[in-house]
Amino acid sequence: MPLKEYELQTIYQAIRSQNKDTPIQVFGSHTHIRNFVKYDSKAAGLQSGRYLETIGWASINGVKNNSQFGAADEVSFHRRYIDNNILGFRYHTGLSASEFPTEHGKNTTSYITKVRHRLGLDQKYGCIPRDLYYSRSPFPGNDTIAAWMAYELLPGIAKKQFNQPNVTTFFMVNCGFMRSNLYQGPFLHDTSFTLTPFQDKIAVIRKVPYKAAVDISKRGLWDVSVFHEKLLSRSISYEQTSLRSRNFEPNNTNRDQPSVDNKKISTSTNSSTLLRGYITTDDGGSDGDDTLYSHLGAVVKPPPFMTAVTGLPDDGEPEYVDLAFNSFLTSMMLILLQNKGHDFDKSKVEYHSDEQIRDMISMWVKDNWIGNC
Repeated sequence: MPLKEYELQTIYQAIRSQNKDTPIQVFGSHTHIRNFVKYDSKAAGLQSGRYLETIGWASINGVKNNSQFGAADEVSFHRRYIDNNILGFRYHTGLSASEFPTEHGKNTTSYITKVRHRLGLDQKYGCIPRDLYYSRSPFPGNDTIAAWMAYELLPGIAKKQFNQPNVTTFFMVNCGFMRSNLYQGPFLHDTSFTLTPFQDKIAVIRKVPYKAAVDISKRGLWDVSVFHEKLLSRSISYEQTSLRSRNFEPNNTNRDQPSVDNKKISTSTNSSTLLRGYITTDDGGSDGDDTLYSHLGAVVKPPPFMTAVTGLPDDGEPEYVDLAFNSFLTSMMLILLQNKGHDFDKSKVEYHSDEQIRDMISMWVKDNWIGNC
């Protein structure tokens, strides 16, 4: 749970109502940011980034061995955001490259290597031709994940999957389905899980009015509120709540900047030599980041979702189309259609196939990103 959401606020207030002076350390998650929050002089929360990029270090000075705290007792909270890489670990342990490895660690590395081989995670599908960024550059820049989805990936998948005579298909995928940057170099089986860890398949609603599909497509390109639509007569369901939380909140401001390459560490204070990466300012100030970086710039949110269309007639407009989308969007698509007065429910939704979209992406890479790297 995010540190400032009502759930943790409710828990904090309940504890504080019964224990007025007891120190409280909260650990939050989910919004993919580094953050430190002071609830009061004896309560703080720590949130340590995303995807295990960051090791969050929290400490409290002044805690007593007994549980009796009074108003006069003081505590202080400290936090550190440590980049999850071996250089940072060696720095904090004070060990050299030859001293740091342990027998247990080397055995674990060997085991992971064998498992990767057994799972085929090092299988190469193709070569990524250029760096593609999720939230570093604005759409439709050629270096964005969103532009690659819109102009290359989705049209390619749509053409291969929906090659039906006299049937127009709108294929939509939310940009939140992609979760990381792609860097020039090998695209491995492992890369596909890093890019999208979700097991979505393609869901389809048949016989959707063409104009409704066009309207949803246009709104989804720019309007984040499409993820917040709901019928006025319907209470918010668990699925709708999950839908909102896994995508972009319009008022959610990241306090840090996405790291370009946190496999490297720099101790230089010269801004011209620093790599670009996380710079965090929180309730504890601006000294929480363990590694110095230069400022990356504003976080640029990609459009909510992208659309590819296949099978349009040469002349005129079709009356109806097939509306295809990654299965995570099922509830949202039904709500958007119902809000437009169309009578669609879950009984109208079917799966295009059992193949996961992640595997379709790997096959697209194999067919299109050919080369040596």
